[in-house]
Amino acid sequence: MIEGSFTQVLFGEKIRFEQGEFVITDCNCEHADYIEAQNAAVLFLQVQADYLEKLLRSYDGIDEMKQFLFHALWNQQKEQNFLELKQTQKFNTDFLLERLLEEDLTREAEHEQVKRGLMIRLLHHLCEDYTIQLHTDSKESREKAFLFELERYIQKNYATVTTSQLEAKFHYHRNYYHLLLKKYRGKTFQQYVTDVRMKYAQQLLEQTTLPVKQIANQTGYENISHFYHLFEDYFGKTPSKMREDTL
Repeated sequence: MIEGSFTQVLFGEKIRFEQGEFVITDCNCEHADYIEAQNAAVLFLQVQADYLEKLLRSYDGIDEMKQFLFHALWNQQKEQNFLELKQTQKFNTDFLLERLLEEDLTREAEHEQVKRGLMIRLLHHLCEDYTIQLHTDSKESREKAFLFELERYIQKNYATVTTSQLEAKFHYHRNYYHLLLKKYRGKTFQQYVTDVRMKYAQQLLEQTTLPVKQIANQTGYENISHFYHLFEDYFGKTPSKMREDTL
């Protein structure tokens, strides 16, 4: 929403969006739009599946936005989901949206990389500066909606997360998190957490000059020997070797 406000009907429910707020829907998500104020300005962006696939290949990081977009890409025509995004911090997205429109009007091939970079920057800010709520319309998707929240929490607290914390946060028995992750991700809770930690450790090794011991501590490992063992078992090389290979 660029200016003013408008109402959108999704799953039969009216949701009002104010300036600076966003909604991202699956391609087959039925909706109706009501722009009541004459001075309202709403920007609709449609992303084709092939472009979305290229975008996701360029989008580093692990976050709930990427998960939703991957899910939308590989489950087209099967489910109706949408993300409701409410701003929590003051970040003006108008500049990015205006630049996207300018680049979209320019059809030259060399502008595609610029447009992709702007899209990635926009997605990053939406994850950082907005609360994100997943809405879904099927029984299986409701279970996946909770998985979405669970993964989001784990990825934000990966260095310290435990099943006891999850019990306190979501009020399910700790075994439920193991079952849910095993069912949809093929991993136990500990395997999933290790997977997230290793990917963040890889990013820090490749993109920073932090000492390996500090990286181990930041990703939840106080015992450096244990970190080395897990890392080499996961990637087939030591942290030092991975850093050397990126130079």
